[in-house]
Amino acid sequence: MSTASKDARIRRSQALGYVTSPSLRVIVGEAPDQKEFFVHEGLVCPRSEFFRKAMRGPWTEAQERKIDLGQEEPETFALYLELLYTGTIPTIEDTELYAPLSKLYVLAEMLMDDTTKTIVLDAMKAQIDDGPEEDHYCFPEPDAIRIIYKGTTESSPARELMVKFYTDYSCGEELEELADLKEFHFDLARSLITKRLRPGEHDLVKEELDDVKKELSAVKKELSSVKKELAKRTDARVYHG
Repeated sequence: MSTASKDARIRRSQALGYVTSPSLRVIVGEAPDQKEFFVHEGLVCPRSEFFRKAMRGPWTEAQERKIDLGQEEPETFALYLELLYTGTIPTIEDTELYAPLSKLYVLAEMLMDDTTKTIVLDAMKAQIDDGPEEDHYCFPEPDAIRIIYKGTTESSPARELMVKFYTDYSCGEELEELADLKEFHFDLARSLITKRLRPGEHDLVKEELDDVKKELSAVKKELSSVKKELAKRTDARVYHG
C-alpha cells in the first residue's frame, strides 16, 4: 500500500452538514454591476446574525429566500463567500493590499459576523510584516484606512489596529496622504501620547537595557567556557581512544 495516499474518510458526525441545507439567493450591488450569488443557509446563518435574523423572522426575505444587498460590492461579497467556503482570503497578490481586507471587514461588520472580523484582523496583522525588505513594513494604504473609518464605529477593533500599526511602526512619512482623515489623526495622537515615555522613564529603560546587556555578556562568557571544557573532554577521549 502506498504511504503517499490519504484516507479521505471521516466520521459522519464530522461531515459538513451545510451541504444538504437549502440555498439562499443573494443579490449584490446595483445595475449594471449587480450580481447574483447563492450560499448554503446552513453555512452562512451560523456565522452571520444578519442572515440568521432575516431567515427566521416574518420577513419577505425569509418567504422568498432572497436577500438584497444593493449597497454592497459584488467583489467584496465574493471574497466573503470565498472565506466561508474555503477558509482563505485570496488577496496576497492584489496591488492594494489592505483595501480588499478593509472592505471585507466592513461587510462582516454589517453582516454581524464576528468570526470573519477576527480572521480579517489576523490577516492584516500578517500583512504588516510583508514589506519589501527586512525591517520595512507594509502599511495600510490611505484608502484602506478611509474604508475602515467610514464603515465602523468609534470603538472598532479595526480602527484600533490601524492606529497601532502607525503608532508602533510608522516614521510619519505616510501621514501626509491622510491629512483629511481627522478622526484617524486624533486617535493616533491619543495613542502616541498614551504610549510615549514620561520624563525619567527613558533613563530607567536605558538602565534596564544596560543590565540586560551585562547579563547577556555573562551568559556568552559562560557558554564560551562550556564550549572550551567540552572541547577538552573530546580531545581527551580521542587521545585515550
